[in-house]
Amino acid sequence: MNRFLLSISIIFFGLLTGQILNRILFRKAGRLEADKASQYLGRAELTVRRMQLFAMFGLNPVVTFGAFWVVRLDDLRYVALPLIGALAILSGGILAYATSKGMGHERHQTGAFICSGAFMNLGSFGSLFCYIFLGEASYALASMYRLLEEFLYLLVGYPIARLHGTTAGEEDKQSALMKIIKDPVFQIYITSISAGLILNFLGVERPSFFSPVSAVIIPFSSFLLVTSIGYRIRFSAIRHYLKECLAISVIKFIAVPAIALSAAFALGLDTLQDGLVVKVVLIMSAMPPAFHSLIPPQLYGLDADLANSLWLFNTGMLAVVLPILYVLQGLV
Repeated sequence: MNRFLLSISIIFFGLLTGQILNRILFRKAGRLEADKASQYLGRAELTVRRMQLFAMFGLNPVVTFGAFWVVRLDDLRYVALPLIGALAILSGGILAYATSKGMGHERHQTGAFICSGAFMNLGSFGSLFCYIFLGEASYALASMYRLLEEFLYLLVGYPIARLHGTTAGEEDKQSALMKIIKDPVFQIYITSISAGLILNFLGVERPSFFSPVSAVIIPFSSFLLVTSIGYRIRFSAIRHYLKECLAISVIKFIAVPAIALSAAFALGLDTLQDGLVVKVVLIMSAMPPAFHSLIPPQLYGLDADLANSLWLFNTGMLAVVLPILYVLQGLV
């Protein structure tokens, strides 16, 4: 129960801290002249952005490196993990498309709905909950699960979102594959995984201080990322999209986990590491829409209010989903 309370507390206090900072800073900006207020809020936004970058580039790679240094990968079935992760993302998008069509949405709403159904919060939330519920060994497995995540977002998700948009945004001659390869997040992510695996395969013993360091870094990094989200989020539009919010909840928290778990059991992953791999699949496949799902609506003229509402409502649903996951992972 303490693990469950820790995970909920990180989300609650992160969002609360972000909202408090937002109101304090905007209230202070309201007492300034227009030009000075704009500069003041610009500096605040830059600070929030730097906080995100510090968590993504300074903290998370250290944990990923350490986790892959000691991860057990002695069975070819581990290759199925990123494929199941990809299956979860694709099935979420397909189910969201079918549901949106059934609801009679307009084109720009369907695009936003697909993004929310497909894009999953595997980094800030999924990996965090795996670590808290299952321990450090699960963190490397969670990283493997999301190995194809960015490829699918940029090679499949963004082009589909563009097809449903009212504007294509700025044309970029660079291919989606080159964008992935040149993306600093992808480069650091792959580098930290590769470095950890090399030391793992060479049999180099990992220093004992890594485990307690990870125990601090993972919650702190997640808190920084959630705080940055809380700073930007707007609560006003949810009441207009309650039906859509509930529909995405069914897709994200029932349908997609059922599909991912069925694939995991069919491939025999339940026999690996005393069921740890299947527990990781359960948690990772039951995550709410990623913050990434809010970007295509802004780029391509999709329904941004719908996307924001789906993200916020289903992130809030973690208060209900997490205790269920906590119980289920103990039964798997």
